[in-house]
Amino acid sequence: MHSTLVGRDLFPHPGLPLLVRRYRVTAPVPLHGHDFHELVITVRGAAEHQVERGGRCVSQRLLPGDVFVLAPDERHAYLAPKQLEVVNCLFTPALFAGREAELRSVPGLADLLLVEPLFRAETPAERLRLPPAARAALLREADTVAGELEDAAPGFAVAARARFLALLVCLARNWTAAGPGQRAALEGQHAAVAAALACIEERHGEELSLDDLARQAHLSPHYLSELFHRQTGQSPWDYLTTLRLEKAKERLRASDESITAIAFAVGFNDSSYFTRVFRAREGTTPLRWRRQHR
Repeated sequence: MHSTLVGRDLFPHPGLPLLVRRYRVTAPVPLHGHDFHELVITVRGAAEHQVERGGRCVSQRLLPGDVFVLAPDERHAYLAPKQLEVVNCLFTPALFAGREAELRSVPGLADLLLVEPLFRAETPAERLRLPPAARAALLREADTVAGELEDAAPGFAVAARARFLALLVCLARNWTAAGPGQRAALEGQHAAVAAALACIEERHGEELSLDDLARQAHLSPHYLSELFHRQTGQSPWDYLTTLRLEKAKERLRASDESITAIAFAVGFNDSSYFTRVFRAREGTTPLRWRRQHR
């Protein structure tokens, strides 16, 4: 018999059907259901994600940046997790009482709120894979909501609801911008691209070359680059550089590490080069960026 999670046992504050938390999946999670909606953002790692609907199971490989929503009548499981970390956003439509018409006017948001999850039963499963910068922005919003719920300072319910709505709008914009063609491409994504993405995510802090990725994907460097760009819109090197910069910004925001230490930690072997790349992408130096965002 499959278990069913109940919102009233999980939501930390009576009258506010919302919980946002980071969760490390260290062991397989068996098939289970719930009486609330669940938005999941894959932070890092990988797993086979199994969803049961209509008496049949659909299984897909999760990678960092993958986002999906489950409706209350769907059961799911995580199989063979590998260093998997996710953000779980649990909520019910009661959270948006009185604002339904306003929310329906936001393109793409109906997919999240009107019981039409991003994984669909009738068609090949669609999902959204956020690139590193968009993923980092969404995770910051999620962490802000989680902080409001945990601190429970005066006015936290209003603030948490508002920030969660902002998170949903951010996600809806990314969903709409991706378009059905790009989302559908994930379902048929070449295994080699998935292997290269997983390698980049796992080894971004190491010295990593296109030849390394090509060996991991069992393709020639030229063909991997062509395939990678076709399915992600970026070259492998651009994706890796963006990921490293987002990891660097996380450290700049949260620590007092030196710029040189951060550069080496995220995969740059020269702090001067790191500073040049950072300035070219962000329009300012790492040190000034830290002062502005601390």
